[in-house]
Amino acid sequence: MKITLTKNGQGKLRVRALLAVFSLSLVFVFFALSCCQSDSLLSKPPRYVFLITLDTLRADYVSVYPQAKAKTPALEEFARQGISFDRAYSPIPITAPAHATMFFSLPPHQLKLYNNGQIFKLGGRDKSPLVSLSQIFQSENFATAAFISLGVLKAKFGLGRGFDFYDDKFPPERWYLTAAEINQKFFAWLENFTAKKAFIWLHYSDPHDPYAPPATPDDVELTVNQTGKKRFCLRKMEPLHLNFQAKPGRNTLRIKILEPHPEGKIRLRLSQIEIKTQNGLKIPFSINCFDAYEKDGQKFWLIREEATLSFTSPGDDLELNFQAHPDMFWTIEEQRQAYRQEVEYLDSQLKALQEELKARKIWEESLFILAGDHGEGLGERRTRFGDFHFGHIHFLYEPYVHIPFIVSSP
Repeated sequence: MKITLTKNGQGKLRVRALLAVFSLSLVFVFFALSCCQSDSLLSKPPRYVFLITLDTLRADYVSVYPQAKAKTPALEEFARQGISFDRAYSPIPITAPAHATMFFSLPPHQLKLYNNGQIFKLGGRDKSPLVSLSQIFQSENFATAAFISLGVLKAKFGLGRGFDFYDDKFPPERWYLTAAEINQKFFAWLENFTAKKAFIWLHYSDPHDPYAPPATPDDVELTVNQTGKKRFCLRKMEPLHLNFQAKPGRNTLRIKILEPHPEGKIRLRLSQIEIKTQNGLKIPFSINCFDAYEKDGQKFWLIREEATLSFTSPGDDLELNFQAHPDMFWTIEEQRQAYRQEVEYLDSQLKALQEELKARKIWEESLFILAGDHGEGLGERRTRFGDFHFGHIHFLYEPYVHIPFIVSSP
């Protein structure tokens, strides 16, 4: 690996390197555990070593780098006090195997780990056990703790090895945690931390879909019989269901789009609509909407601004349940703006992390390595069906694998 160091007028080190993320743990251990020379990044070994992985964060949305599409002042602060790698690339745009490469310094094909949900077997190529980054720190008498924000990184999939504490708990209705929730868990753990030194993995995944920071407004409103109203944020993948009291006879349920499509197109498609009694009896309904169609035996209803369901209650004052499967349609620019908002929200929580560590006098005794696990497609490419592609996994083009990588120590 060839690395060229340059120094700007303010003393900031910049690095231009072609770097695969699977070499991260070697870099990490070098900085954290070696006896550092006076002209290196650290003047003495740190008490606290942080691996901060930034799931789904593209390098071109980090303002450490030129012509960034988002503002990330907290990441800039990390970079000002360390080294930024301009050309760092993930070996695979999938969360679990990308993280495994960081912890074991081997590419996915040697780890034989290729996808999320796959149980990672820890035997090496010669059947000897692999040693993880966390185990190396354990062997140096570091306490080890991990705080995970995506369900695909739960300990049961194989990355919990070498951690004294591995927090992978999620609310029952969600498979992800926000950056603020990760910070809250970590700060609570710090309250009871008494060891002399620690290796801490903080996993943040806000740029991952759904692109919906906590302040994202609701986008759909349900109204029963022109009175009872409830709002939902489908961008946050909230389930569209409602329990309500039906009146005798004819009832209506109105579905209103709170922010219609800016180009006047279809905003919402519903399928699997059901209205049921508490004992599971399905109630027939009719729906007045923009359009509907049937494909492979399944019905779909298209809504541009609003739709109304009508049905007759089979009894007096029954408690009923409405549910449907929603698909929202956004413009490319709306998706990119939402992604940028997620990145900037994440950065605000990194700022909160910095402030907390400074208040606890941990900041000055720490080494930080911050890295994306992979990037994200934001409509630059099309799928084989001709749709604009949002997400990762399927492609190895620049937006999917070019990631931020920063080594920092105050």
